[in-house]
Amino acid sequence: MVIIGLIAIVLIGIWFSFWLSMKIIEMLPYLILLYIALNILNFVLDHKTGILLTVLVIAAILIFGWIYGSRHSDDEADVEQVGDDHTAEISPTVIDTAHDETPMEPIAITQSVELTPAERRDQAWQNFQENHPLNLGDGLFIDTKNEQMFLDLGDAEERGRKYLLENFSAVQEYKIREETAETKVIGVHFTDMGRYNFADIELSKATNDVLGTSPADYFEGILAQQVSSLHPDVSSLQSDDQPGIAGTSD
Repeated sequence: MVIIGLIAIVLIGIWFSFWLSMKIIEMLPYLILLYIALNILNFVLDHKTGILLTVLVIAAILIFGWIYGSRHSDDEADVEQVGDDHTAEISPTVIDTAHDETPMEPIAITQSVELTPAERRDQAWQNFQENHPLNLGDGLFIDTKNEQMFLDLGDAEERGRKYLLENFSAVQEYKIREETAETKVIGVHFTDMGRYNFADIELSKATNDVLGTSPADYFEGILAQQVSSLHPDVSSLQSDDQPGIAGTSD
């Protein structure tokens, strides 16, 4: 404990010495002035003849300071007056358009145009035909590469639409509506249809040289494959007592 106390006393002494040194440095200019003043006072007291000279010097300094101060204040007043005289008042600019004969350009306003159902069908068909689909007849086109089908509904609309653009995987079920020696009517139900809605498509049973089979059999084969993948244990053919949406013939 004694050692700790001695260390504390030494640290306090060092701090006090440093503080006192800083204070002396701060007061050094005043000490110098005081020393000069004492010397002057000593000179005046020892030399009586210098008293008059000292008084004259002090008086000259005071007079010079008063003259300099008065002139400086007058110069500042003159500068302020000149500044006020040369200050221009800025008024709002008024643009006269009475004689402006340049016509204003109309502002183009872009508005989205709502397409009609027929226009939407034509637009969808233009995009679809770029893939060179197979024409099976009755407005039905098949894109085997992308596994899509396009059905032009003509006048028979499905919820305001004049066409159906569906993927093969969208087939839920199908049924044979009607069959003759030349044609077969197939009703197809897609996922985005109402529960009892079917799209009826009438296709030819005549063999097509490109397909190697009839359009009806070719399309039915696609439908059967999709339905069997969804319901492998259930027959894809249903009864034909449900209403359908008939496709239009070309």
